[in-house]
Amino acid sequence: MTIFDRKRSVLELQKDRLIRVAQTYFPDVELSDNYIWGKLRAAEREIEKKLRVFLEPVVVLPETASQTEMDALDAAGTRWVEESGYDWSPELFQGNSWGFIITRRKPIISVDYIRFEYPISNTTIFTVPDQWIRLDKKYGHIRLLPVGTLVSAPLNSYIMSVMGGGQTVPHILMLRYTAGIKDISEEHPDIVDAIKKLAVLKIIADEFLPTSSSISADGLIESTSIDMDKHHAHIDKTIEDARDELQGIRMIAL
Repeated sequence: MTIFDRKRSVLELQKDRLIRVAQTYFPDVELSDNYIWGKLRAAEREIEKKLRVFLEPVVVLPETASQTEMDALDAAGTRWVEESGYDWSPELFQGNSWGFIITRRKPIISVDYIRFEYPISNTTIFTVPDQWIRLDKKYGHIRLLPVGTLVSAPLNSYIMSVMGGGQTVPHILMLRYTAGIKDISEEHPDIVDAIKKLAVLKIIADEFLPTSSSISADGLIESTSIDMDKHHAHIDKTIEDARDELQGIRMIAL
C-alpha cells in the first residue's frame, strides 16, 4: 500500500523534479518508470519508519482476528497489521485510571471494538460498549467511561474475580482500530514533499556522482557540484519537525 498514485506520481517526478536533475548530472541516462517508482516507495517507507507513524489509514487487527477478516481487508485493498493483545491490570478501573489504555499505534482514527477475550479459547467475555469509549486520538489514549443505562450492565464473573483478586492477565484485551494519518496530502504536505525530495536523492546516489566536477572546452570551464549532506540535512529537519508535531514532546531520563 502507498499514499501515492503510481502513474501520476512517476510522471510528476519526471516532469517537475528529475528532468532538471538529469540534464545537469546524468543527461545520457534513461530512467524507467519502474525504477522511479521503486525509489519513491523506498523513500516513503524510510520516512514512515523515521516518523514511527503510518502515513495512511491502517487497520490494526488483534492477534485473535480471523483469517476471514484478513482476507476481506486484502480484497478491499486495505492495508492492515496485526498486534498482540493488551494485558489486563487490576488498576485498569481503580483510582483515577478510568480504563486507561495507550495503544501501540497512533494517531488513532477510529476504534472498531475493545473486547475482553480469554487467551486460550478466544472466547469473548465482554465487549466494551461504544458509548464508553473516549479517545485522545493524537496520542493514542483511550479512556473507558461507563455511561447511560449500560453502567449497570453485568460483567462476566471472571472479570469481576480478576478485578477483586488483584491479578494481572496477559493478552486478554483485544483491540481493533484504525491508526495513521487520515489524509496526508491535506494534513502534512511537507511530509509528502520530503518523500519526493528523498526519492530524487536516492536516484542521484545510484549514479555515484562526485561531489564536484569541471569540464574544460575551448577555454571555457563549466563546473558542477552537489552537496548531498546538505540536502539530506534539510529533509531530516523537515521530518524531525513533523515527528515532534505527531508524537509530541520527547524526553530521555538518565
